[in-house]
Amino acid sequence: MSNELLDTLLSSSSQHATTKTHEHKPPSSFSVATYLNLALSSDSQSETKTNDAAEENVEARMAELALQLQMETQNCHDEIETIGMEMSAQLPRAAADVSRLSVGLGGMTQDARALLRGVAPLLEDGGAGGGVTGGVGGGVTNGGVALQNLSTLHALRANLTLTKNILSAASSWDATISSIPILLSPPINATQPDDDDNPSRSPSVTAANLAQAVSALTTLENGNRALRGMPGREDRDGILEDFRRRIEVLLKPRLLAALQTAQGGTSGGKGGELGPLQQCAVMYTSLGRTAVLMEEYVKARPALVHKLWFGFSISESPRKASGAVNSEGFVAWLPGWYDSILKLLAEERRRSLAVFGSEKGPEITARVLDECFRPLLSSFSTRLSTLFSTNDSSSDATGSFESICASYEATLRFLSLAYDQMIGCKNPKLIHVIYARVASPFAPYQRKFSKLELKHDTIVMADVTNDVQ
Repeated sequence: MSNELLDTLLSSSSQHATTKTHEHKPPSSFSVATYLNLALSSDSQSETKTNDAAEENVEARMAELALQLQMETQNCHDEIETIGMEMSAQLPRAAADVSRLSVGLGGMTQDARALLRGVAPLLEDGGAGGGVTGGVGGGVTNGGVALQNLSTLHALRANLTLTKNILSAASSWDATISSIPILLSPPINATQPDDDDNPSRSPSVTAANLAQAVSALTTLENGNRALRGMPGREDRDGILEDFRRRIEVLLKPRLLAALQTAQGGTSGGKGGELGPLQQCAVMYTSLGRTAVLMEEYVKARPALVHKLWFGFSISESPRKASGAVNSEGFVAWLPGWYDSILKLLAEERRRSLAVFGSEKGPEITARVLDECFRPLLSSFSTRLSTLFSTNDSSSDATGSFESICASYEATLRFLSLAYDQMIGCKNPKLIHVIYARVASPFAPYQRKFSKLELKHDTIVMADVTNDVQ
């Protein structure tokens, strides 16, 4: 009721009030008091001409209007209180920000004062040395000269250090070169083989001498970098490359022996020793040939897995009465083979961290997984084709498509568990490529799934028909 009365009051008086105020005040200077005065005066003048009851009507409208104003005032008070509470909540945080800013400005002030204290003696010395023409300007000029002298001394120190490195490299170059052939020579009492073309049959060099030769080669490489501006750079590079090749030839058999020793834990022995392998890793890292070490290491690790794969033969499995291959044997054997790979990956995660460190360890584990399948992909595809051929013609109606699906399900389960062993690998693209390669034998079945499923249904219906007959 009150809202209707207010709307009636404002609507009935808006015409009179608007005509009176339109010529004097623009809409932007609207005043509630002026508007109400004009509205009530117009209503009182018009209504007093009719009867005396108009005054009572105006008083009723005023009472309703007063109630509305009280409600609006209360709303304004509530809004002001809400704003005040929000400001009270934000003031402590603002005070904390101001406090931190004050602390930061204080630290900058202290740094500036310390800088001024350090520069002041230079300015004073420059002013005192400036004589009659010193003054403040002379102090600044001579202070700049002092700073320039300091920069010159710093550059001179750097040049002297470089000169020292060059002289040290030049003085020790000949002696270091002479020591490496002695370190790479076999023991005096060792017999030379008749076949000099086979380096693996050369007499063994002790591990200590080989490590010292690698250290000497590292010293030569550092000296070569120091002598990079001196004549004879090509000759020095050729000497270093020759020594590096000779060391790698002698280091390769030792690496293979260390890998064979480390394989003991995987082949059922008492546990592989990682000491010799770690020594080889240090020497290969010093030579800058970590990639060679990683390649040989990854190739050697899955030997037992490959042996288990080629030890199983589908052709030796019992066949069905129709002469078709019995796929149940391979489907039952495959999860166990996958478990052997998971055990290898779990052991590899520990070993790779010990040999290559936390930076390369997860990547090495991923590469070992890739090497487990890389030589077997062709054989894997052949075995799947033996179980159920990808030829969708009805003439080749042998095998079981369910065995392919079961094998694929086991492969997916294996890949999900293998991923846990490669957590921390910083090359997700490598993992994606490896997983795609592992699942690649199933790709032909995925592309022709609908046709192969129809072929499978045909085989099943034929078997059922034969059983009924």
